[in-house]
Amino acid sequence: MRGVAAGNAQAGGVERSIGTPVTEPGWSRDVAAQVQMMASARVQSATLRLSPEHLGPVEVRIDMQASQINVNFVAAHPDTRSALEQSVPMLRAMLAHGGLTLGQTQVQGEARSGSQSADGRARDNALPGPGEEPMAVAAIRGAGLIDEYA
Repeated sequence: MRGVAAGNAQAGGVERSIGTPVTEPGWSRDVAAQVQMMASARVQSATLRLSPEHLGPVEVRIDMQASQINVNFVAAHPDTRSALEQSVPMLRAMLAHGGLTLGQTQVQGEARSGSQSADGRARDNALPGPGEEPMAVAAIRGAGLIDEYA
């Protein structure tokens, strides 16, 4: 497949590259194909390297239960998160063609200091779980002052 290259296995999973630029229409297809290949190989976590590089990487976590697959994407760049959200219908279609059902899909931002919720989890663009209320995230920036205690 054009634009998709396999990488080396790492301790936390697999690393793959997607050569198709994030802004091109074929990118959604390539991301969906990578997730489908990972699910078929029972890979639970992977890192996707993107083109252009400043839009990545994307961490992918896969949870399979029988023929249902849940996917969690973590990406720092807002344009990448938007492109991932737009690729979900393609992912759903490709998995269905392979006999799998796409269950819950989350696209989240990376946890950065000062932009996490009180419980420490990144919540950017995440859907609330069952029984959870949507949570607003506020960025707290320090003024660079030092408190001194005697």
